[in-house]
Amino acid sequence: MLLVKSGRLSKIQGMIGNLLKVKPILRFDQGKLDVEHKVRTSENVLKY
Repeated sequence: MLLVKSGRLSKIQGMIGNLLKVKPILRFDQGKLDVEHKVRTSENVLKY
């Protein structure tokens, strides 16, 4: 929920992400935060 608290995601987007257990892989590109990939499990986060 850190992305919701910081204003990067709306409350609705945060709730949907939590329900679906989606974990975004983020990266900075020229000072801008971008979603590089979305995974569904913690195991896949480590593999990515």
